[in-house]
Amino acid sequence: MTLTPSELAELDRFRCLKPGPLGHTHLVKFRVETKTTTPIFSRPYKMNPVAAKATRKMIEGLLAEGVIKETSSPWSSPGFMGFHQIAVEEESQPKLAFMVGNKQYTFLRMAMGPRNAPSCFQRAVDAALGTLLTRCCFVYLDDILVYTPKEKGREGHLRDLHDTLAALDTAGFTTRLDKCKFCLDTLDYLGHKISAGAIRPMFANVEKIMRSKRPWNLASLRRFLGMCGYYRRFIKDYSAIARLLTDLLKGGNRFKWGKEEESAYGGLVQALLDEPVLTSPNWDEEFRLEVDASKEAIGGVLMQKGKVISYGSHRLTEAERQWSATEREIYAGVYFTQKFAYYLSNTTFTLIDETRDPHMRFGRWIGILQQFGDMKIQYRKGSTNYAADYLSRDIEVEFSPIESRIRTLDDLRKAQADDEECLEWCQRGAFPVASGLKRYENIKRDPRTNLIVLHGKAIVPRGFRTRILQDLHESTGHVGINKLFELSRRAYFWPSQKEDCRRFVNECEGCTRTRATQHRAVLRPYESGDLFADMQADICGPLPKTSRGNEYLLVVVDQASRFPWAFPLMETTSAAILEKLGEVFALAGAPCRLGMDQAQYFTSGLTRTVLEMYQTEIIKGPLYRPQARGLVERTIGTVKKRLAATVNGSTEWDLCINPVLAGLRGTKSESLGMSPFEYLTGREMRFPSLVGIAEVPPIQDEARAGDVDRAERIRQVLMRGRQTAEITSRLKSVQNVLRTRSTPVPEFQVGQLVLYSKGLKPRRKSAIASLFLGPLEVVKRYGPYIYKVKGGGESFIAHVDNLKLYTGKKRVAQDAEGEKERKRRRDMVRRTEEDPEIPRYEWLSRKKKTREDRTKKTDPESLGRAEKHAEEEMS
Repeated sequence: MTLTPSELAELDRFRCLKPGPLGHTHLVKFRVETKTTTPIFSRPYKMNPVAAKATRKMIEGLLAEGVIKETSSPWSSPGFMGFHQIAVEEESQPKLAFMVGNKQYTFLRMAMGPRNAPSCFQRAVDAALGTLLTRCCFVYLDDILVYTPKEKGREGHLRDLHDTLAALDTAGFTTRLDKCKFCLDTLDYLGHKISAGAIRPMFANVEKIMRSKRPWNLASLRRFLGMCGYYRRFIKDYSAIARLLTDLLKGGNRFKWGKEEESAYGGLVQALLDEPVLTSPNWDEEFRLEVDASKEAIGGVLMQKGKVISYGSHRLTEAERQWSATEREIYAGVYFTQKFAYYLSNTTFTLIDETRDPHMRFGRWIGILQQFGDMKIQYRKGSTNYAADYLSRDIEVEFSPIESRIRTLDDLRKAQADDEECLEWCQRGAFPVASGLKRYENIKRDPRTNLIVLHGKAIVPRGFRTRILQDLHESTGHVGINKLFELSRRAYFWPSQKEDCRRFVNECEGCTRTRATQHRAVLRPYESGDLFADMQADICGPLPKTSRGNEYLLVVVDQASRFPWAFPLMETTSAAILEKLGEVFALAGAPCRLGMDQAQYFTSGLTRTVLEMYQTEIIKGPLYRPQARGLVERTIGTVKKRLAATVNGSTEWDLCINPVLAGLRGTKSESLGMSPFEYLTGREMRFPSLVGIAEVPPIQDEARAGDVDRAERIRQVLMRGRQTAEITSRLKSVQNVLRTRSTPVPEFQVGQLVLYSKGLKPRRKSAIASLFLGPLEVVKRYGPYIYKVKGGGESFIAHVDNLKLYTGKKRVAQDAEGEKERKRRRDMVRRTEEDPEIPRYEWLSRKKKTREDRTKKTDPESLGRAEKHAEEEMS
């Protein structure tokens, strides 16, 4: 349906629809606010002759309409098009300058390029339409939708249209008649097909989803879910259907496309192909909200007279999944009541879920509280609610150890009664392996506790020892091996007790992950090669932002001479860093090797490409291993300390870099025995404060001796510096040898499992968190200290100081090995009992005995060793 000729004629009286110059609203003015006062200048884009001709024609039109003017401004950015109907404040006009050819222009009216331009335009249109927004208009930037209820008819719609055009005329806006559509029954708006009482997804967008390739990586999956998520209100149980696909986007997960993922993908596509229809709400009728909950997600449907207004779904978090079914059902009602609050506020609606009794219980509790009409509920933090908090917690703390003790004793009695070995020992009154030792011959049943004991200590059966150690270990805050053995021997006894304590602590998952490693790899000194052949670079920051917008500091150090450079940066982009590295290379030449960390701005494709042009090899150290770049890290620490002392509370640290660099370059380096400046030039640096007191001979006087003498002097300085560096290297080597004697560095083999630590101090909020992650698998070894490890689908380089062997093996496998050893010992004891000529302590010896050895008489020395071993087991 379109407008009739008479209706079109009536629209001619509105100025906003007539062709002509652009409108100019007076409602608001556009202001540009920047983070820095330093002008930002960008070169114009290159254009071919055809584009340049079209641009010049467009510039002439904008000049004629008063949208732009010629200017001379230190600011410059690419030109933008669009809008051009809101005035720009005079002080902001220089910031909107742009260049075309050799001329510069600035905008007098706002274009769509600046960051806050869309919000300013939206605010201006909202102000222009005023009360019409709540009566007959929807606005999204420059798209205006005029709607009218059916009962008002065509005449009512034309009145609403005339009121909207009149408001635009009053505000000074103009529109393009060829882009306007009138009196439509259906229309496409923001990706939706809207008709009388129904809303559908646009078929063109659904067709794109259907014809697109299946996701092949995380980026394509993210795009697919983004498109489907835009229409999630049309898909029932969207969160439950898309759960497997959204799980792939979690950190550490590999992209894997299987049958389950294919089923989820097909379910989403099919749900959109079924042409779901949502109806518009009728505010005079009652709403109906149906909710449901599962273990993974909750869902809700907002309806009126059986017609769906909107679907809703929400995936539960890990904590929410632990709730009971009743709590999840009630949470679903609360969540979707808030989600659909726009429809349900100040209206009558019915909430339908699957819980019956909980409503009665919660209602009864609320009813009890409502009896006290003057009651006020006040929040108090738990840590300050001393009395009630103590009474709610102290009872459990007071009685739980006694109850645990009773349960342990009961279980121990049952374990002893079920263990044939314990019953055999109790019947004999002694261990068969040491019958000649008095301390092992007092096994009996304690009448007070009904436990089998040895010298008052309960004998623990094999299958109960792990539980005893676990209770003691966890109830004492994960003590170490010696303390766990000391605790267990107070009340319990069994053979190889200390060895079991050692194995249990080494296999404890919590201890393995939280106890730091003691080994430290040998620190190899830098090999000082040619000048400026090896350099290191790193970023320091973010620092306090200066008035010039600088927040970061790029530090570059030459490895041979220790000569430093430092450059303030506004941002850590590859382009900004390469620009400063270019200044270093222009002075010292491109290095053969450049050591950097694995930050994105150092590992980007642009950085690699530029350094490959310089034929500079990038040396990347392991993650979280600052010692690999110790020279630049120490330099950064020194620069930060001296800047903090120099600025004296000010934030203008970028003005104090030169004095700090002068101090680093002109003072003695302990590893060189001279200053970096002297190492480079052969003479000491001249400082203003020393002129006239400790005057350095002018370089002109030395030049008279000839270039040959100067070259010889520089060679002597270089030789002296290298000798000092060699002496320092030898001293460090001796220190490394002494250190590694006490804590040798472990060697890991390919296929072993290790734990990984970032090697950083934990933050305050996570000070008691685990220090190690893993276990990870060693997949490659690059040298004595560098390994490649893999875990969670990703692999990375790690230093040996950040690794430790994973000893938390499955106890099932170790118990099987231990059972073999115990069986071997039982068989030996059994053979000893069958042959009375065999000494009953012989099983303690690891060497196999021949028949002739068994018939020999036991010598006193062997008996003394056996007694000593048994005493150590008891002590």
